[in-house]
Amino acid sequence: MIKNYIVVGIGLNSFTGCDYLESVVMPDAVRYVEESAFLSCRLLEKVKWSSSLESIGRNSFSLKLIKEIKLPDSLRKLGESSFSFNDKITEIVIPKNVEAIGNYALSDCDNLKIVTLLPPNMEIGIDIFSDCVSLKKVYVPKESLDYYKECFKEYDFEVLSLE
Repeated sequence: MIKNYIVVGIGLNSFTGCDYLESVVMPDAVRYVEESAFLSCRLLEKVKWSSSLESIGRNSFSLKLIKEIKLPDSLRKLGESSFSFNDKITEIVIPKNVEAIGNYALSDCDNLKIVTLLPPNMEIGIDIFSDCVSLKKVYVPKESLDYYKECFKEYDFEVLSLE
């Protein structure tokens, strides 16, 4: 709360280029993070997500060193390039309520090895995993295996069923 106001969103370019920002704690009232909110905060390593977060805007967390990303179940949309160029992340779970992942959302995450997609289906942008050179496995719901295999047929990783 800021001067008796409840913060429900983090606005466009709010913290872009904050060179000394290492961690963020989002209040549970935050429902959205707008475009480029934390773009190029090169030291940002930790984010405690709002339990009410519904959308992460374009480029919001690009060019980061975030080691662990545990997205909240409330999340519905990941914007274009939202986590691109993150060299530290090795694994990510996309919560079951996500309806859309934007173009290049996780592109160029050089050390990303495992992705788990919990939604039975969703809108998937182009090249969401482009240049993720270490990505070997993407786990998906059993009933959606064929759907995701078709979505990711151009990639050189295995699409496997969650057991």
